[in-house]
Amino acid sequence: MRGGLKSIWYQGPVFRAFMIGLIFCLIFGITYRLNQTYLQKVSETAPVAAARRTLSPGTLLTVEDLIVTERPLAGLGDDYCRDISALLEKGEWYTDAIGLGEGDVLRPSRLVKEPVTEESLLQRLSKEQKCLIAVETDLVRSCGNWLAPGTRVDGWVYISGKDGFDTVPEQVIGPLEDPCLSNLLIVDKKNKNAMPLESLNDEAIKDPLPLVLTLMVEQNDEERIRALVRYNEIGKIYFSPKSLEK
Repeated sequence: MRGGLKSIWYQGPVFRAFMIGLIFCLIFGITYRLNQTYLQKVSETAPVAAARRTLSPGTLLTVEDLIVTERPLAGLGDDYCRDISALLEKGEWYTDAIGLGEGDVLRPSRLVKEPVTEESLLQRLSKEQKCLIAVETDLVRSCGNWLAPGTRVDGWVYISGKDGFDTVPEQVIGPLEDPCLSNLLIVDKKNKNAMPLESLNDEAIKDPLPLVLTLMVEQNDEERIRALVRYNEIGKIYFSPKSLEK
């Protein structure tokens, strides 16, 4: 058999060139087909319901709060809502303890049938072994309205070495230097007077800084909690959005 293959291969340079070309065409065809399938999957879109604006935890959903938009199917998963009317016909729905950011896909897993109260939030925190911690930041220097409830962020700390902390050199600390600053979940944001930004009138919005972000962390992650408290006292914390909580 081996000798037969050799004899076929050595039939001449034209035949060898033909076989090489045929193999190349087969590989090219398979690769092209796989790429086309991947691109079709990535580029194919579907109409989905999404938040028209940032919705705080416990917000009663209305038609005015929602829009239908086209989104790539590749990143949607199975947990998303297509029909706003069909959803609202099933009764009243409220955003969960995380809320929805502007443009967030409306997912049943992010909605509840009862309003979110302090008691229900505490019950959820206890059940999931989570706790809340508030930190102060600068909205303008931290990507503005990108810092919405339900957003995963990384923290960046600037320490000036002044203001009574001369023993600490000027430095910038990020997630690479301290993993405690990585992948933090925003669940609420308020202005410096602890008022939700959505409830402020035009006059109050003129001076909404600094901003107070409420972050959800693991109850047993004392190292992260201590780090956030310390950084909030000795420096300024800025945040960069990285993803949305699914």
